[in-house]
Amino acid sequence: MAQTLLALPMEKSEQVGCTQITIARVILSGLLSGILLGLSQPLVISALGETPIDPTGLTGLLSFVAYVPVIFGMYQCRSVWQAFALGFAATFIQYLMIIHWFGIAMTVFGGVPLLLSVMAVLLSASILGSFIGFAFAAAWYVSKKRSLPLWYVLPASITMVEFLKNYAPFGGFPWGNIGNSLATVPLLLQAAALVGVYGLVFYIVFVNVAIVDAISKKKSVVLALSVTLLFVGFGGWRLWTYSPASMPTLKVALLQGNIEQGIKNHANIYAREILSRYKRLQDAAATQHIDLAIWPEAALPTPIITTAKQLIPLGANVPQMIAGAVMMEPGTPGVNGGEPIFHNSAVVLGPQFEVLGRADKIHLVPFGEYVPWPFQGIVSKVVPNLGAFYPGKTFEPIKMHIRDGLDVAVGITICYEGVFPEISRGFANHGASLLVNVTNDAWYGISSAPYQHLAMYQLRAVETGRAFARATNTGVSGIIDPRGHVHQATSLYTEASVIANVPLSQETTPYMLWGDVIAWLSLAFMAISLFIARFRTE
Repeated sequence: MAQTLLALPMEKSEQVGCTQITIARVILSGLLSGILLGLSQPLVISALGETPIDPTGLTGLLSFVAYVPVIFGMYQCRSVWQAFALGFAATFIQYLMIIHWFGIAMTVFGGVPLLLSVMAVLLSASILGSFIGFAFAAAWYVSKKRSLPLWYVLPASITMVEFLKNYAPFGGFPWGNIGNSLATVPLLLQAAALVGVYGLVFYIVFVNVAIVDAISKKKSVVLALSVTLLFVGFGGWRLWTYSPASMPTLKVALLQGNIEQGIKNHANIYAREILSRYKRLQDAAATQHIDLAIWPEAALPTPIITTAKQLIPLGANVPQMIAGAVMMEPGTPGVNGGEPIFHNSAVVLGPQFEVLGRADKIHLVPFGEYVPWPFQGIVSKVVPNLGAFYPGKTFEPIKMHIRDGLDVAVGITICYEGVFPEISRGFANHGASLLVNVTNDAWYGISSAPYQHLAMYQLRAVETGRAFARATNTGVSGIIDPRGHVHQATSLYTEASVIANVPLSQETTPYMLWGDVIAWLSLAFMAISLFIARFRTE
């Protein structure tokens, strides 16, 4: 199919390069694909309400046709740059829809001038669009030079760049990954336990190419249908056999304080009011005989010295407690110029508020918690004192003794750490039977971000076969079971507490064993194919 369509005759005006007709096709197909890609993930339009415009989540199925318009255009390309333009145009539109909340975080709560925040959104969408643009260009080049069908190369190429996007630039940003679109489609989501999110990327793109190839009845269509039936059967079996009643449970309280970001930015001034709110929520939760109370990221309003052995009473006693806090290491000569070092952490407390341990955030937010090279000098002039945190160093779960007969190993992710699949997988492989996320999504206002963030934890729960307990400052808090279902989800910007029995799982999923093997194979295949294509003798 690829060879046939690549040889289709084109109008004279198109043979000389990117003419007006070609540009129009790029824009139109890119716009259509971009809109479909954007709609395939949770989208909130604040003028229409505080929840996603599709409450069913079935718009995730749009991912299976979202690339079709640009793939049709790709078959008409006459140069690598035209292929790049198609992928770039689609993804640029997609990310303008998905990460529009960047502007809210930067301008409303970060104090960044509006013009700079708009430029940052456009630049971010351009950088992310360039990744998929490169994937399209690489696939077109390999397909043409090695005479390989497009369904051989485009799924691998896009999987490769989505995988690379997990690590670069600036530590990676896998937000908006097309595999996340299936988070709201439970039957197909279960395939993540087999192949992980990057396996879902490969599968989704393969189906898109197969749909285009359907007009020629290529075997790619049969293969796509076969894989779909396999995934549907596996998903149905996994959902049907799920039996939480056979698992031990932990009764948790997720405390959503709903502290406005403007107040949190001056937490030292409002410390008494902040603590009073959380104490009240914990007192109420303690009456229901909970095992574990969880406060969100940075819920404790003032820094805690790392040498502290015990904290002041923080409400009614509970067997165990996890609270987000800024931990401060006293200055050490020769380290950071002798100045104190700060960590974004979750501190674990016993029934007398004694400090039993802590988890330091390892994957810091660029330009929020640290400033990557070479931008330190520029950023410091615009936003002084930005990026003062230091990362942690271990993914080991924290072992908690709740009571006789109940010991729990908890893997704690802070902020957006759960969007990186290798972190949750690492906790699970080290013995965690429960995953916890403490975060503060107040930065994003009424936008898509809290729901997109939640969706990625649905992926992590299925990949690892572990429940996720999510405590957020302003929502969405809730329990995600090992099959990716969200229970007792809270509304945005409301004070709330979620009391639930959370299943503790020791399941070992195939993804836990082999990890992102499909992504690594895609990377190796494309690297070798590009090398051969580049040096192949015509």
